[in-house]
Amino acid sequence: DRNFNTSFYDSSNGGNPLLYQHLFWFFGHPEVYVIILPVFGIVSECVLFLTDKDRLFGQTSMTFASIWIAVLGTS
Repeated sequence: DRNFNTSFYDSSNGGNPLLYQHLFWFFGHPEVYVIILPVFGIVSECVLFLTDKDRLFGQTSMTFASIWIAVLGTS
């Protein structure tokens, strides 16, 4: 608003002061999933390494859950 002389956030000119929070939630929320998905993979590999197993229990369901988190996080 300051740099481009607009009134998107100024309520005295008909703007919405909560618009910034809504825009941040819309664009910033998927970043949480970008951070957490690799953590799921790292923890899974650590559990496999520490238990000396070939396959993690629930690996298929964890894979589908990670895919759904990625899909829903970007929509």
